[in-house]
Amino acid sequence: MIKRNGNPDVTGLRRCYQINNNLNKSDKRKRIVSIIWLVILLNGVLLSSLLAFTEDEITRIEWQAGKALQHGEQLWKQGKYQSAIDSFKFSLKKYKEIDTPELPKTQRINQLYTYLSIAYEKVENYEQAIEMYKKRIALNPKKSIPVYKLAKLYLKLGKRNEAIKVLKQYDQLYDDYSIKKKLAEIYEKAKEDTTAIQYYEQAFALKNTKVSILEKIALLYHKIGNDTKAIKAYEDFIKTKPNELTLRKVYHNLGVFYKNIGKEDKAIEAFKSSLSLKFQKEDGLTVAQIYYEKGKYKEARDYLQQVLNIDPNNAPAHYYLGLIYRKEGKLTESISEFEKVKNNKQLEKNAKEQIKSIKESQ
Repeated sequence: MIKRNGNPDVTGLRRCYQINNNLNKSDKRKRIVSIIWLVILLNGVLLSSLLAFTEDEITRIEWQAGKALQHGEQLWKQGKYQSAIDSFKFSLKKYKEIDTPELPKTQRINQLYTYLSIAYEKVENYEQAIEMYKKRIALNPKKSIPVYKLAKLYLKLGKRNEAIKVLKQYDQLYDDYSIKKKLAEIYEKAKEDTTAIQYYEQAFALKNTKVSILEKIALLYHKIGNDTKAIKAYEDFIKTKPNELTLRKVYHNLGVFYKNIGKEDKAIEAFKSSLSLKFQKEDGLTVAQIYYEKGKYKEARDYLQQVLNIDPNNAPAHYYLGLIYRKEGKLTESISEFEKVKNNKQLEKNAKEQIKSIKESQ
């Protein structure tokens, strides 16, 4: 060690340390630069491998993929789903080889995922079917069909929570009638009526021509003891002035609802509103039956005659006219109507018994 005036030369030591430190920093920089070049080289290799296909090779691979897809479709039509799966998988592999941002094969890949999801389900390979449905969803997250079908498969396998999860994930991002309806059906089946009503109402808001959904809402409100809300659901919708066909169906369903809860006068009113838009023999018969049961034979007869004007051989109309005439003491007319009851085994039997009873009483 160098000494200055008998003491260690500290300044010299410091210079030695700095030189050594600078060398270490230089080595570190060299190592970092080497790593960067290595990464660039590897990426270059990968890139060159992607670009390695010539135009002719791409054409050849695409031809192979297309032929395999075509062969798979032929096997599919023959019901040979496992063999079709093998062809579809080969086709998928080939299309993925040439799938690039510049020349995307997304449409074909999605088509193959679709075939594979259904084919795997056909051969009861549900695990692979689920994977294919998930790939379809990842490729087209806005499409509701694969979400709906995946949920149905989960339900088939008894995985209710998974079905609800996948449906809700989609529902949080997009509004779709079929998804909301499926959620409503799941909750209805589980007797979770309040939640079912919530999703049915949302579904109906998206497609208010689906009168059957409005009927579901009303029945569920009735089930939980809230007839007021059930009726209000119908009345609120009627106020929106839907098209004539939809309005007629709504009035019909409202009439059925009132009839089922024992409010016959309200039922007649609703059915008449439906009939005023277009006379349907089913509703005409229902009104006639209600009037008959209330003892209002003239009103009942009027509606039965309107039914027979549309359908002269209508068995229930002839049968109820026979009953009315018998009540009014018009036995000849009664027998005549009962004799016209045809093509309805139960009513024919009842009509014959009525005729026999009338003749025995004379």
